[in-house]
Amino acid sequence: MSTRRRAREVAMQALFRYDVNPTTSPEEIDAFLSGRLHFPELETFCRSLVDGVRSNRQAIDATITDALENWRMGRLAPVDRNVLRLAVYELTVERGNPVAVVINESLEICRRYSSAESVAFANGVLDRIASQLQDKTTEGSDETISAATEEE
Repeated sequence: MSTRRRAREVAMQALFRYDVNPTTSPEEIDAFLSGRLHFPELETFCRSLVDGVRSNRQAIDATITDALENWRMGRLAPVDRNVLRLAVYELTVERGNPVAVVINESLEICRRYSSAESVAFANGVLDRIASQLQDKTTEGSDETISAATEEE
């Protein structure tokens, strides 16, 4: 297992804790995170994921909700919900890794902590979100090209 995947797993576990117990304090999360990752840079990465998901949660949940078909966020298992949140954060906010890597890492975490059905479900949702993001990027490029052409 890659060390960054381990950091993502720990981040998902921390997000899970917040999800099932919203009164979890930052001190409890600090205690949870300390000692789980053996390198300072991984702990920093993990904390940035947790903090990023928490501070962007409304937008992340809206993105996921838009991609769900016949499901509500509240119906998703907490593990699945937080794997999706973590992936959507990396795809939409952090954007430092290739889409395929983010999706693959998310599915591997899902395989470890959830069911086979959840892996297929998460794959479908993340693929839909990635396609929507690609469409938005393409539209933005087309608008930039059109604007440049009009200026000439």
